[in-house]
Amino acid sequence: MALFEAAGDRWGIAAGLALRAMHGLFTGDLAALDRDGVRAATAFCELGDRWGELQTVSPLSAHAQIMGDYATAERRQRQGLKLAEELGLHTEVSARLSGLGRLALLAEDWPRAAELHERARKLAAEQGYRFGEAAAGTGLALGARRSGALDEAEARLIGMPEALRVPGRRPPAPRRAARRPRHGARPPTEGS
Repeated sequence: MALFEAAGDRWGIAAGLALRAMHGLFTGDLAALDRDGVRAATAFCELGDRWGELQTVSPLSAHAQIMGDYATAERRQRQGLKLAEELGLHTEVSARLSGLGRLALLAEDWPRAAELHERARKLAAEQGYRFGEAAAGTGLALGARRSGALDEAEARLIGMPEALRVPGRRPPAPRRAARRPRHGARPPTEGS
């Protein structure tokens, strides 16, 4: 950040702030998340960089959601969805639809949550975006469980690993935990 500031690089400063906001989300530093996210969003908006603005949607929406301000979280997700659609960023559209679906789950609007998550899942599948498929599939399973459709929730969760398997790639073999010798004990030697 200091180098960008010294050089007067407004875009670099905005990008650094967006990165720090995301770091604040991952580390639980909500003050930094809010402060840096808002500054980054404002800077990208002033620069006319819609892609940059989009980078601030996820952390700022998450902050609003954490703070219980679901209206602001939804507003940010909708703004992000519009930007992603305008920019043709289909995986980001899927992510914003899943974000809106999560907010519908919190509002206990099960049909809306299912519709948004299903749209997100289909779009992610079309793009080969496996993480997006998993996020949307998890949302569908959570909605089914919370609405009382337990068999559907179970079926979605059980089928998820196979649905997300990469064609042509074998899943990793299960590993056994290595046994460690107790303190002071010698490990077994071959033939003993």
